[in-house]
Formats: sequence, C-alpha cells, structure tokens
Amino acid sequence: MKTTIPKLRKTIRKIITESAGKHAELAKMLISNNEISIKQAIELGQEVGLLKLENTFKEEIKNRGFGKRRKNRFQMVYCLTVEPSLEEALEAAEDSSRGYGDPMRMSTFAAGYTGGVWIYCDV
Repeated sequence: MKTTIPKLRKTIRKIITESAGKHAELAKMLISNNEISIKQAIELGQEVGLLKLENTFKEEIKNRGFGKRRKNRFQMVYCLTVEPSLEEALEAAEDSSRGYGDPMRMSTFAAGYTGGVWIYCDV
C-alpha cells in the first residue's frame, strides 16, 4: 500500500488533534531542526489554533566559539505567537532534547513579547 503525502498529513493531523499529548508532539516537531517537519508543525498548529506564524527570515550564524571558522552558515528563524499551553510544551521539549553544547532551537526571550516564540532551523 502506497502512502501519499496528503494521506500522511491527514493521519498526522488526526493523531495530533485527537491525542492528549498533542502539544508535546507538536513541540517535538517544532524543535526538530528539520525544515520540512517544522513547516508541517506550523501548518498543523495553525489549523488547530495553537499558533500563528508572524514572520520568517534567514540569518547568518556567527561563529561564537573556538574551532574552525565556517562561512556561509545560515539558519531560518520562524517567529510565532503560541498559546500558553504550547509554550510550556516547547520549553519542556527544548530542555529534554538538548545535550551539553547543543545549540538552542527555541527562544521566548528573542521574540520580545508574551506568547512569542522564535524557532531556529539550520539550512
């Protein structure tokens, strides 16, 4: 049986909306550092009313540590307004997924307003 993208999206949407842990699953997708997964999570989150995409932009990643200097490293930044329950799930998912030295994938501070979240993704 061949699974199509629309069928897969419908199934994921159903799982997220019917699941008691919909916030946690959506949060995992948002901080996955996978551009496709992040875009799908944003689409699903907007459909169920948990978030709103305010803006996106691409920025250069500055080398802030020791080691080799790499040029032309960029990341996409997704500026979102999220419901408080999703914000809590994002913070929990970010805390549990990061190891020592791993880059941050989510920031409420950078957004600069209540309910604002920035999601980062390497490109």
